Amino acid sequence: MRGGGSPEIRECFWSSSLSLILDAVAVAFDRLYNHRDGGDEASSSNSTDGSTRPGSLSNSDATQEALERLGYDSVYNYSIAVKTPGDPDKWIAALEAKFEGKSEPFGKEQWDDLLGDYNAVRDIPASCFAPELIAAYPDAKIILTTRSTESWFTSVNETIWAFNNDPINRLQRLRYPTQLKSAAKLMDRFFGLYFYSNFPKFGKCVFEEHNTLIRSLAPERTLEFHPKDGWEPLCEFLGKEVPESDFPKVNETAVWKETLKIGESWNRIKRVGMVVSVALPVLVGGLVAWRRGLR
Repeated sequence: MRGGGSPEIRECFWSSSLSLILDAVAVAFDRLYNHRDGGDEASSSNSTDGSTRPGSLSNSDATQEALERLGYDSVYNYSIAVKTPGDPDKWIAALEAKFEGKSEPFGKEQWDDLLGDYNAVRDIPASCFAPELIAAYPDAKIILTTRSTESWFTSVNETIWAFNNDPINRLQRLRYPTQLKSAAKLMDRFFGLYFYSNFPKFGKCVFEEHNTLIRSLAPERTLEFHPKDGWEPLCEFLGKEVPESDFPKVNETAVWKETLKIGESWNRIKRVGMVVSVALPVLVGGLVAWRRGLR
């Protein structure tokens, strides 16, 4: 903990699916949660299978839930990164230092500042810093969740990428509170630097290179894992007893349907935006002409 002994990240958990639950959208409707200052996290309901996350789980979320049941109860992820005041700016600085050389690359002290209160880390933007974090925490174990390139690419392309690059969403950013503006800027920098500002063109290549990199960095302490493998390989890898409860259920079909629904929603929003963008000038022009006709 900060101010006490040396903090330790006991697990490094990089997900190849990048947690496609659109936490960036949810932030707008959720109260800010600062783990470091002892804030209370928004409560969540429990489903019958012991899940603390209502709804369908992707591979990465099921694995995080499994880690939590095994005692890794403070997992740093994208949702926490954007909800914690100051963290988006720190991650932006880390990205710009690594990819643009704007400052010295982050070292152990900076990683401890960001992650020292947690016993596991997953998700973007941490996944961009696999070599740095594996080097900073040599005792950490690495779990790489697996997913097909095509399903991952389609999910990101039709949800996070579409949302982040939607013109209407970008206009709405003008009304965002400061914390949410920082979160939006973090997503811009992430896609701009990690995917060369063109996810549709480079997404699949970067995804596959990322997985290859993770496999090569520290194979002796890396587990390649899919939730369908169940408790046994995960517990053996972590030195934990196998729980009596079932492994968190993954419903990729339901997650896929949710992805399609999100995509359809954004398409509807875009159509409304196009109608407004065309109709408004016509309406204004007609009003001007009408007023001139009265003179």
